Amino acid sequence: MEAANGEKLGRVLAAALGAHYYRPWLTAAALNKAERIVSSDEPSRILRRLPPLAPGVYLGRREQFRSSLFRISGAPELRHPLFERLRVAVLAPWFRPSRRVRTFLGSPDGALARFRPHALAGPLERIEQLLMLAESGACHLPALTHAVIVLVHPDRPLLVEVQRARLWDAFQVPVYQLVVGFDGQLLAWECEAHDGLHVHQEHAIIESLDGQEGRELLLTSLTDCAYPMLRLRTPWAGALSRELCGCGQPGERILTEVKEIRARPAPPTLVAATGATCDSVVI
Repeated sequence: MEAANGEKLGRVLAAALGAHYYRPWLTAAALNKAERIVSSDEPSRILRRLPPLAPGVYLGRREQFRSSLFRISGAPELRHPLFERLRVAVLAPWFRPSRRVRTFLGSPDGALARFRPHALAGPLERIEQLLMLAESGACHLPALTHAVIVLVHPDRPLLVEVQRARLWDAFQVPVYQLVVGFDGQLLAWECEAHDGLHVHQEHAIIESLDGQEGRELLLTSLTDCAYPMLRLRTPWAGALSRELCGCGQPGERILTEVKEIRARPAPPTLVAATGATCDSVVI
């Protein structure tokens, strides 16, 4: 692990000491003070002492993961390395609006068309709702020029080919996936080669564990200190690769087998992200 990432992991682990869920595990390891965790030479070893975390526990018992040592800050901007300068219409409340990024949460109306987005971004469920409305004649789809960006939280399955094909048929532009944490920060992204997901290694740590259903992937956020997310079980199975991607981008990638993705039912409603970051430390 690079030194910079080690420092970030140390800060997240220190924040976890202020959360009711993690405190007993860290205290049992004689790490009962934030200073001891931050100054540790091997924060990755501390991380491996913690058990894998079920998404239902993390999302269903939210207050147990709230760190008393950090404040919640505002929502971040939407980031995608390929589309930094495009106008993007976002169907989710997880990001800070800007001149080029605008949020559309209600029923689609003329405002979406007038914005003339180059790309559309949102959870698959919201994009499919838009398609259903368009098919019923209740609205018109925006004429995109660059991309459909499917936003994926770490507890959600990745796209399968039939879903990609439906989005292509509807919008006639390439489809990309963007994994974002529950604080809205970029964790992994799909490039133009469409060969796995590039891990944003300054924001996330991915672990691969062998299990009965293949290699399970665990995800740790290096940005969410207000609600530390450590070793979350993702619904993805696959491998990690450091081979050079076809796009020329170095670094770690998530390679998954579509047939191994364990689908889960869609949630009835979308939940806004907390917008928590590590920039507002109060310890």
